[in-house]
Amino acid sequence: MKIMRLKIMINLLLITFLSLFLFVGNALYAGENKNIYEITDFNSLIDNINNSNGNVELKIKGDIPITETIIIPKDKNIILSGDGTLVRDNGFVSSEPTLISIEKGGSLTIDGITIDGNNIPVHFSHEKGSLVDCKGTFKLEKGKLYRSVSSGYWSSTINISGSDAEMIMNGGSIENNTVANTDISGNATQYCGIVGVYKGGRFELNNGSINDNILDINDTMNTAAVYVTPEFFGSSSADSYFKMTGGEILNNAANFGAVLVGTAGQPSYKNEAHFTMDGGIIKGNKSVTAIGSGTNPAGGYGGGVMVNVSGNFTLNKGTISNNTSRMGAGVCVNDGYVSHGAMDGGNRS
Repeated sequence: MKIMRLKIMINLLLITFLSLFLFVGNALYAGENKNIYEITDFNSLIDNINNSNGNVELKIKGDIPITETIIIPKDKNIILSGDGTLVRDNGFVSSEPTLISIEKGGSLTIDGITIDGNNIPVHFSHEKGSLVDCKGTFKLEKGKLYRSVSSGYWSSTINISGSDAEMIMNGGSIENNTVANTDISGNATQYCGIVGVYKGGRFELNNGSINDNILDINDTMNTAAVYVTPEFFGSSSADSYFKMTGGEILNNAANFGAVLVGTAGQPSYKNEAHFTMDGGIIKGNKSVTAIGSGTNPAGGYGGGVMVNVSGNFTLNKGTISNNTSRMGAGVCVNDGYVSHGAMDGGNRS
């Protein structure tokens, strides 16, 4: 009798254990809730983004020509992985020549692929990114974004714009991009970066490299490899933030060198830009004159970091070295709150 009871108890324990195991296993599987698809052409890429349940990984294979803007909608979490390349096509037909647009509430992760601007010149009126325009969340884990050639006001290779916009860079590279005056009207290209952080946007650089980009050809001005400002078109709306814990900003050439934090003209009496450096390397960057300087560092300000007017820079850890500029090759600070030429003196409130 005792043996029978013992067997029953053992069987009940086994059933309970197996049920619990299956429940946990199913819960983990259901919780992941991510579909994975292999992508070899543009139409299947767009279809899988639009028809996803909100969480999908798309493995890019080979070179895929991009003929119109890829839109990452609200409530979609898209991961582009693999070893393929998304390349701007000569027949790109979108009204705004952004390759990838991330809407507010949308999320895109690049994990291995290449985004190629194909050295095709594009021009923006304002507030757009040539490779990525982000109003939501953009994560770069590994991969490469390169060969963009763009011009325009308040428009960067990667635009992070608005209080809901953020970019987190944990690896990969942003390299060999150009911001140039391709505007046929002859207007100067201004207020641009390779990464532009505007009106409340946030950029976190933890690893990876922003390197060998040029923002000074012909008559570009008010540019930097990383351009952080609360402004948009001269009017500020929210504090913008750049935090660097690791990674590198190397060998870039721009009017303000590697990093501009603040405002380019009049002070903002409502909002500021903030740069906190807790690690990483800013090295070998050139600050060049605004007009027709090529890559000759005959002028310019702040080869490493330019703190201009409504900007704050906190250096806790990291290296700023071997940068070149006429003034402040490492760090240059300009206080526009004190009356100085066209600057407006006054008190911030």
